[in-house]
Amino acid sequence: MSATNSHTSAALGVVVVLLPIMAVVLIAFLIIGLALPVLPLHVHQGLGLGTVAVGLVAGSQFAASLVSRVWAGHYADSRGAKGAVVTGLAGATAAGSR
Repeated sequence: MSATNSHTSAALGVVVVLLPIMAVVLIAFLIIGLALPVLPLHVHQGLGLGTVAVGLVAGSQFAASLVSRVWAGHYADSRGAKGAVVTGLAGATAAGSR
């Protein structure tokens, strides 16, 4: 086997391993992104609030994203990815339940 074939098969193996992970991340970002245009419409039309309230809602969503990503990154680095995922899912479940 030549060096070129070995390099090509190794690169293909990396792609095969990374492709499902990249697909899941893409789907997660698409799902998150689908809510972004709906939220301002709901605040303005559904709740009847003005443009300032729409701006505050959109801005607070962005600010919460920045703060939570820093905390989640530190948590995942210090306690591991599994603990971060379980904590995130528990938080999302608690936030969604009434």
